[in-house]
Amino acid sequence: MVSSTDDAPEASNLPRLALRVAQKTDDTAFLTVRAGYDAVCVDRVEGGFPIKVLTLDVGDRRPLGAGANGMALLSTLADADVELVVKNNSERFKNYPGRTPSRVFEEVEATRRRGYAINNGGVIQGMSAVAVAVVSATGKPAIASLGIAAVTDRMQPERIDTIAAWLRSEASEVSACVAKLTEGLTDQAADRLLNDVTRRRRAL
Repeated sequence: MVSSTDDAPEASNLPRLALRVAQKTDDTAFLTVRAGYDAVCVDRVEGGFPIKVLTLDVGDRRPLGAGANGMALLSTLADADVELVVKNNSERFKNYPGRTPSRVFEEVEATRRRGYAINNGGVIQGMSAVAVAVVSATGKPAIASLGIAAVTDRMQPERIDTIAAWLRSEASEVSACVAKLTEGLTDQAADRLLNDVTRRRRAL
């Protein structure tokens, strides 16, 4: 349920939530929030590994279900809501190789089973990502996801499991902060918040 007010919290209160993950993995970390049928990047922190994966900039939007962060968000929705999102994004999925509605539904189920989302070159060949949902204490659908992207050679199964565990640990700590910033906002207020975050992040 959304609030009747458009008042957005101060984006300046949003810390660099992805920083510790980037430092721990040496890869690029992304924090993404849900905005309607989209996943919007609100923070990106580069790790120390010399080959950087910079597939998203702060403020960039992708349809929910495209990419690991968007899939992590989508997988927490009720089945009826997943169907609605996929229906509305079906045309946009055509911009992503192999991204069909049936494939998205399969990946939602796989993400729910394993507890994290994986993207193996589904957006850019040779680049892979893993992401987890940031779920609030109330258990409502996630409004944020935390992910790592790297060259595929660095994303072997054993390392993916390790990264997923790190991400889950960080997600449990940041969920309260993200939920406080976005809970109860109307679409208009969320847009203003995200625009503010984008402006402030690019000024860093």
